[in-house]
Amino acid sequence: MKLLIQKAISSVAHHRFLWAGILLFFLYLTLNRLTDAFFLFDDYYHLDAASHIDVQTLFFKKSTNVFRPTAFALWRAQFALGGWTHPWVYLLSSATMHGVSTLLLYRVGKNLGLDTRTASISSIFFLLSPWSSEVVAWASGQMDLDAALLGLLATFFATAAFRAQSRGAECNAHALCAASFCLALCAKEAAFAVPLLIPCILAPNVIRERSPRFFRLVGVFAIGLAVYVALRVRIIGVFKSEYGSYGELMSQADLFHNLRRYVSAYVFGLPFDQRTSPWNTAFRIAAGVLLLANGLRAARPRAVGLALAFLVSLLPVLWVETSAYTTQPGRFRYIPGLFVCLLFGNGFSALQDAFEKLTGNLRALVWIFPVASAIAMARSLAFQQSVWSLSSRMAKQAIEQFEPLLGTNTPVFIPNLAYGFSMGVHGLKPYAFRMYFRGRNPPPVSAKTLGLRAASHPSPDQRFFGDMKKGWLA
Repeated sequence: MKLLIQKAISSVAHHRFLWAGILLFFLYLTLNRLTDAFFLFDDYYHLDAASHIDVQTLFFKKSTNVFRPTAFALWRAQFALGGWTHPWVYLLSSATMHGVSTLLLYRVGKNLGLDTRTASISSIFFLLSPWSSEVVAWASGQMDLDAALLGLLATFFATAAFRAQSRGAECNAHALCAASFCLALCAKEAAFAVPLLIPCILAPNVIRERSPRFFRLVGVFAIGLAVYVALRVRIIGVFKSEYGSYGELMSQADLFHNLRRYVSAYVFGLPFDQRTSPWNTAFRIAAGVLLLANGLRAARPRAVGLALAFLVSLLPVLWVETSAYTTQPGRFRYIPGLFVCLLFGNGFSALQDAFEKLTGNLRALVWIFPVASAIAMARSLAFQQSVWSLSSRMAKQAIEQFEPLLGTNTPVFIPNLAYGFSMGVHGLKPYAFRMYFRGRNPPPVSAKTLGLRAASHPSPDQRFFGDMKKGWLA
């Protein structure tokens, strides 16, 4: 285990560009978001549940309206550190998990035979991806972060087992792989798609030759899946969720319409204060070129596998509609985004090979496409984080305004509770006050919710959540 970790660290230590991107990302979060962090929307339900349910109950008894014990166990650990008083703990945890997932994506890509430039470009795109905004900025988005991180960890152990020098090392890697995959599924069902990285990147001849090691890996993942299914069936059933059965959800959805919307969300538009932002135009052109480059002969075999894996990864979320210009549901795009970023990197690698035929400085022109895409992503991510910061400050203000009403037992009506922003950034639900002030005798709350336009960027001093003197109606 120690040797595996040392190899993973040493393999990325000399890639200064990747490390610089991660450092800037963490600096940005530290300077602009940690002090503004606060709880939004479903955070209050999830953290309230995680804070008083023990881990054994989470995994073996029905204790919440979903079966995602890994996510609740990690929230419980964070609650022990930060509680309700240090919300920055959850944001820092999310940022750390996203950073570690970026490194794992790079390492897994290298293990599976990707060249350095493909793995590096793919990882940097994933780090800056605009669909990561929701899962990093919102504590409840950690379900998808947990699932992706543990799924990538399972894939990392699987590739280590595939290349192990001894049977003992292979068995140890198999055990860690099965455990990681089961825990990933227990964080969110969408994790089942992450190991598809292995067959869609590994050289086709490995599968054609019927390598025993490859089929042993299939068995290991099957064991992890079987354990997860056994736990889930015992508690809530395989295809049931808080929204209904999977079959009912899929039958009621316009699947082709939703598929088109998901594809467009990755390629044709990023969340900005204006849809006509020139950076959106730059991103569409650059991302389109990188994706079309997957049609080049050198990229085609791997691109087919990645594209199929991307489509499969959409199956758990295809019943939910999305939009290219919003952050919601960004968490549903997070795991499929792994394959999209690898397609970007795969296209760039093939495009760079094609540009090798040019002479002189013309070869450097190929870098216009990934650089333009990365800058557009970073600018969109910065805008999104500014709106998340605003919503967090407003939510904190609402909680502070409500505190003097504790112990009054007089029903409270809020006529202007901000439910969220039109671009998808979340606000508050009426039950937030009851759960945040649990044990302090909060009065019952009802509210009329409203949505805000992100482009308006109201001052945090404007009391969109109600004013104690003018907005609260008893």
